[in-house]
Amino acid sequence: MPSETGATFTSTITESVTLNGSVRGSTNTVTFTTINNVEEKIINCAYETTRIATFADDITNVGGEIAYPALYLSNCEYLRVTNLDDTVPIEVAFVTTDATLCEGYETADSYRILLEAGQSHILWTIVQGKLGAATAPNYALQMTNLQYIEVYNADEETAVDVELMVVME
Repeated sequence: MPSETGATFTSTITESVTLNGSVRGSTNTVTFTTINNVEEKIINCAYETTRIATFADDITNVGGEIAYPALYLSNCEYLRVTNLDDTVPIEVAFVTTDATLCEGYETADSYRILLEAGQSHILWTIVQGKLGAATAPNYALQMTNLQYIEVYNADEETAVDVELMVVME
């Protein structure tokens, strides 16, 4: 659902632990002041894979079965994926399909992460914000645009709710 034009979005991450009587941690805040749209959705992901988002500069020609509408790639400032389940872990894949930008892959550049129950993963930049490789990091290569996000649920009996939040200019 669109927000008001020029709204402010703030993300605050607080870490705190008391270890041997010493309090450690920090609070970090990032603010965007030109936000025009926020898309937030809870997607029910059954056994195997569910594509939860697709990104493109031209969303009129985006095809495939997705549980979430295509989003404009160039407008995305912040993206969060959260596993809302109490017990079931999921894997989340962040994929670019432009093989010309991939090192060591013929058809896709991707990385995937494990999200245990209740955990989140945040991306701050989606345009040229990721690069997967089968080798050690090569910082000379240009990072790639995110094209889609897919969730893998290995539990055959339990569907998992996944929250997707995308904040856009």
